[in-house]
Amino acid sequence: MSIIEIHNRLETIFQEVFDDDGLHIFLETTVAEIEDWDWMRQVNLIVSCETQFQIRFALSEVFAPQNAGELESLIEVKLAQKANG
Repeated sequence: MSIIEIHNRLETIFQEVFDDDGLHIFLETTVAEIEDWDWMRQVNLIVSCETQFQIRFALSEVFAPQNAGELESLIEVKLAQKANG
């Protein structure tokens, strides 16, 4: 899966979790920039990512990403690990 495909899927997940079809994310998008991005929404994002990308995050990774780009990179790493068995 390309980074563009990951980004597009992740943006759709953000739109669903924050119930905002007009929400667009960028690599630099932070928690402070999205209204209602709290710990509960973070958990919902992670669970949705796990479901959509068929990956699993370690507990230590749930709150590690500080922006959308870090989450995107983490997903990319998880997908690569999954592909390599």
